[in-house]
Amino acid sequence: MSNSVPQFSIVIPSYNRGYCVQNAISSVQAQTVNNWELIVVDDGSTDNTREVVNEISSKDERVKYVYQDNAGVSSARQRGWNEAKGDVVVYLDSDDTFLLTFLEKVKEALTKNPAGMFGLSNHYRHIILVDAHNTILQ
Repeated sequence: MSNSVPQFSIVIPSYNRGYCVQNAISSVQAQTVNNWELIVVDDGSTDNTREVVNEISSKDERVKYVYQDNAGVSSARQRGWNEAKGDVVVYLDSDDTFLLTFLEKVKEALTKNPAGMFGLSNHYRHIILVDAHNTILQ
């Protein structure tokens, strides 16, 4: 992994979202940046979330399914963080989607401001980068 070309870990926490998680995953697969891994953390779903994600992951090795007993969305996000191997971790809710160039914009912002510590988005359209002192860099 290189600091100049970040590898992304996208974490999708999911609970009973089998009906919509495929859209979230598809929006990651469609990104203009392809150097990513996607970790879907199933937080104890009782629907078909496992089947939906496993079907996708059987065709795309970048997609990983992780199951945990129901412990809440914060716990699922933390589990995804713990599983992540990328230089940059990004969260996506299971009922949301990324715009096509979202990861590209994050990558550009981090390349321009290597001191940046956090990439945040406002509805996935604007990247705000801050340093360790919460000073906005971009």
